[in-house]
Amino acid sequence: MAFLIGCAAIAGGKLRLDCTGLNMPQADSKIIQIARAMGLKLTVSDNLLLIEHEGEELEGGTFDLSDSPDLLPVVSVLGLASKRGVEIRGVKHARYKETDRLSMLNIELTKAGARVKELDDGLIVKPGEFRKVVLNSYEDHRLFMAFSLVSILSKGKIRVRGEESVDVSYPGFVKDLEKLGVKVRRIKR
Repeated sequence: MAFLIGCAAIAGGKLRLDCTGLNMPQADSKIIQIARAMGLKLTVSDNLLLIEHEGEELEGGTFDLSDSPDLLPVVSVLGLASKRGVEIRGVKHARYKETDRLSMLNIELTKAGARVKELDDGLIVKPGEFRKVVLNSYEDHRLFMAFSLVSILSKGKIRVRGEESVDVSYPGFVKDLEKLGVKVRRIKR
């Protein structure tokens, strides 16, 4: 859900999501609060989430993700679509996920043109001028999905490696992007 909310925040428009499990105690549902704090209009009713965004720049902000470290990649990317960027704290343990997500986000987002400062327990991510590059997801499913959003935000300047990694958590991610109108082009190595 977080990456679809991120896609709506970046691309604009209206999106309805079935959120049957929204009332479950899942920390990642914090993305709704974060998106609202950044200026995205979200309405939740009857297990449906309606996102309406006209494509205006997000606000940015400071977020403690200590209880939801898996949101680190998507919130970092939302910082690139914001006026003042994001400061993310409380995620030192994200260094021990599928990859050292703090370091990998720093390396790859900087390569893409973002202004990133790696902290001991987080990141500061500010928008910059996108460069034409290929981002490496390091076979980390959440990094691949986040970098796919960066590609959308860059209007296709950026390519992403590692699509097969999404099989871990969201095998239909790329197809869902296509259903949302994102043009996906696969390039053979």
